[in-house]
Amino acid sequence: MKKTILALIMLGILPAFLAAAAAGKDAAGPDEASLLAAWETAVRSDANTEIFEKTAERAYHFKTRLFPFDGELKVLNALIQDYGDEEEALPGYVFGSVEVELVGFDQEQMARYARSFSYWYQLNTLYFDHKAGRWLNGQEYRAALSRGYSASGCGTVTGWLARNYFLLIMLFLALFLWWVARRSGRQMKTAMSRQDEAMDISRRSIALAEKAAQHNEESIKLLQQILEELKKKN
Repeated sequence: MKKTILALIMLGILPAFLAAAAAGKDAAGPDEASLLAAWETAVRSDANTEIFEKTAERAYHFKTRLFPFDGELKVLNALIQDYGDEEEALPGYVFGSVEVELVGFDQEQMARYARSFSYWYQLNTLYFDHKAGRWLNGQEYRAALSRGYSASGCGTVTGWLARNYFLLIMLFLALFLWWVARRSGRQMKTAMSRQDEAMDISRRSIALAEKAAQHNEESIKLLQQILEELKKKN
């Protein structure tokens, strides 16, 4: 009877214990071993990977369709960076990077296939999600961030404004310049109108002055004629 009761107790405790152990395992923080394992999965599952076989510790036979390489891949370093609350772009995530060397793939070839190489090298960057308790590749990380933005309200108008504030600044600047140009145009039109009025007044003044000078000349001629007549009579 006692053995039966003990067995029942064990059966009741064991599932809870296993669940707690699993939760503890998921809650474990990121380490180098888990980063390298997740990286291997990411490289192996990439659609462009043709061969990815481990040949030695941190050494692999690697071939890809993205650029002409079929040779040895060496892992030089596995870097884990936890910025905590300092990095707003990685809230709740740890940054992991696997630094590798493609033996024989020189700088000239990297430059020739720069875009393809850069695209492939993104597979070497992973992100540890504390909530999920696992490493995410770039695609999974971007999807998680997108869900986070939507859940936090960044999918609303406020979120859109927050993400596109630079465009708004440029729009306001363009509107301000348009307003300044329009106002300057009005001021220029006003100044030109006043200038035209001044020129018109000046032309009238000149015309009046010319008429006055003409009248003076006629008056002088008349006086000279009168003087001549007086002289003749004397």
